[in-house]
Amino acid sequence: MFKCLLSFGVGWFIFISSVFAQTNILDQKISVDKTNATIQEVLTELSSVYKIDFSYSNDLVHLQQKLSIKADKQPLREVLNAVLVSKGIRYSLIGSQIILQRANTQFVRVYGYVSEANTGEILPQATVYDSLSQEGALTNTYGYYSLRVPAGQVALRLSYIGYQTIRLNRFITHDTLLNISLKPTIASTLNEVTIKESIGQRNPISTTNIPVQQLKLVPMLAGEPDVIKSLALTPGVGTGVEASAGLFIRGGSPDQNLILLDEAPVYNATHLFGFVSVFNPDAIKDVQLIKGGFPARYGGRLSSVVDVIMKEGNNQKLQGEASIGLIGSRFTLEGPLAKGKTSFLLSGRASYLGLFLLPANLSYRKGKSDHFFDYWLYDVNAKINHKIDDKSQLFLSFYTGKDIYRAEEGDELNNSGFNLNWGNLTTTLRYRRALRSNLFGRMVLLHTRYQYGFYSEAYNNSDGVTDHNFYTSRSTVSDNTLKMAFDW
Repeated sequence: MFKCLLSFGVGWFIFISSVFAQTNILDQKISVDKTNATIQEVLTELSSVYKIDFSYSNDLVHLQQKLSIKADKQPLREVLNAVLVSKGIRYSLIGSQIILQRANTQFVRVYGYVSEANTGEILPQATVYDSLSQEGALTNTYGYYSLRVPAGQVALRLSYIGYQTIRLNRFITHDTLLNISLKPTIASTLNEVTIKESIGQRNPISTTNIPVQQLKLVPMLAGEPDVIKSLALTPGVGTGVEASAGLFIRGGSPDQNLILLDEAPVYNATHLFGFVSVFNPDAIKDVQLIKGGFPARYGGRLSSVVDVIMKEGNNQKLQGEASIGLIGSRFTLEGPLAKGKTSFLLSGRASYLGLFLLPANLSYRKGKSDHFFDYWLYDVNAKINHKIDDKSQLFLSFYTGKDIYRAEEGDELNNSGFNLNWGNLTTTLRYRRALRSNLFGRMVLLHTRYQYGFYSEAYNNSDGVTDHNFYTSRSTVSDNTLKMAFDW
């Protein structure tokens, strides 16, 4: 009986001692004076000076929030309430360690569109980041983002390559629509650049996003910027034959690449027998190259996906540009149909190889030469977009391009010739809408066609009898597609 009472007494003493020890830790008098310091800096000082052990996970508890605190011989419990509880972090004492956990706070969503302030163009792959919760998101192809953050104060940072970074402080209590416009960066003297690790959402593996402004800076054949050839400078991509516009990605052949223009497949993406791509850089806004792990929405391809996005057109003012090169010229005209709501884009490109070959053509017509050949190519891009309201928008885009190659030989009595032509035509009608704070929907109706034609003709005059032979053929690949997609 005595042994039982002794064991019970010892156990009770240990329990009471443990409770008092835990109570003493939280009631311990401490002093701390910090101004504009992070929570982690405050906890580090408490741990160093007063030998207090804190246990937490950086993935669950965000300790980079800043605060100012001044305490003089106050209980640790009161200091922790001021430092942690007010920032949405709860704590508990287990043994001699203080365990930190994220409080059961309400979460809301900040969502909307990111666009350019001067033109109204949407900005895909722009970064939206909340420095308080350390949560981030990227805008999609339509410039839409949706960011889940704790209710209360948020400190948003919006950035995009070549544009000024915007910082916004808001107090959010419910799902909030927030459309943002970014201004282009003004060129100035470069300052020192510090590279450090950042936390947030990154591009998926094997995905490369390249703004066309950067692609235009790459030196190209005859000074003509080329989207496809610029992609060949990225890792894992080659052109195979020097100066050609076909892409060989990770061992695949050019026909194993899915090439899209505003979501419409382009079956032949080259001019001039593969030396020039069909994409007019003045009409293109952004290019995304996916070399592996293709999302299901792209269907099936073996090698890669090249997703090319056309400009929407300036919805603030009318503007245009034109350029003359060694092998071709191009122009672009864009502006508002209804300022701030509806805009258009019209862009064209044509080669004047035929002009260089015109003397040979005239010489053949005058009988001074027994043969000639001629070559022409052109591209036309057009787009109209209408902003229905803050959540929805309608797009209509069009592209057509063609190559024409012809040659003749012989004289007035006996001659032969042929005409070879091929080209693409695409039309895309798209509607997109932010259905809810975490649900984005779009509907796409598209038509794409590739056409190849060949015509040959020959005249043979013998003993006053003319023999006329000709051959013609035409091949067409055409697709009509209606699809709907939702992102959440």
